[in-house]
Amino acid sequence: MRHPFQLRAIYWGGFLLLVSLAIPGHAEPPAAPVKKPNLEHLAKLPASEFTKIVNSSRSPDKRLAIGVGSLDGSKPKWEQVPPEYDDGTSVLAYDEAADHAGNYLIDVGTNRVTAVLDAKHFGTRDHYNHESAKFVWSANSRWLVEVQSWKWCTAVCSVHRVSPEGRLLARLDFLPLAEKAALAQLRKQAPKLTEEQRRKYAVTIEDATISNDGKLTAKLRADAGKDENSEYVNLSVAVKLEATKDGTLSAQVIKAEPIKEEAAERSSE
Repeated sequence: MRHPFQLRAIYWGGFLLLVSLAIPGHAEPPAAPVKKPNLEHLAKLPASEFTKIVNSSRSPDKRLAIGVGSLDGSKPKWEQVPPEYDDGTSVLAYDEAADHAGNYLIDVGTNRVTAVLDAKHFGTRDHYNHESAKFVWSANSRWLVEVQSWKWCTAVCSVHRVSPEGRLLARLDFLPLAEKAALAQLRKQAPKLTEEQRRKYAVTIEDATISNDGKLTAKLRADAGKDENSEYVNLSVAVKLEATKDGTLSAQVIKAEPIKEEAAERSSE
């Protein structure tokens, strides 16, 4: 159900515009390999030299935070967003920001990167136009959920078990589970849809929270993008996460209930 997308940062009339292009049903053209961050190298550098902390991303114990920065540890060129569209924070100024920015877990006290995250959010705000990133902690700072979304879909939803030192102990990709739950509900609501029609649907994950004991709750929205007459899904889900012996996370769905239309409309306002 995922849609391929491209992000482009362009200047128009003196303003920075971040444009997400969804192209359902068509594969992206081949692109040059994107350089991946080398944690061993980056951990030796002061994090403040190549990252900035994302707003409202600090852990409840204030020890850890999420940073946005360059992939190789070089000093980024930071671009200021026009004041009327921003709160005074910065974004990375790259031609294709989503391909050249990394998100990191940072030990604030030691000023060092401790882990590389899955999202590629490119600025210190939590959203830019149709792109957004939420970094949600459990109250005890031992669980982290990262959700990066675009206008029509969520691209990343990873759950991490985190050590007090900021090491990632285990990870779960929640997006396939969310897509499976949304597809099951879509089949109930619109059984006459063909498989081809269902493949046009994309899932957006909203309002994710996680408890100290690993209970993840979220709202799922699935629709067919610009087709305003299509069936849509609004679902409330809850998942219990458990660490396995091999160091991974297992997930058990304990609730998947449709959200009433009135409640869904209020939550989107």
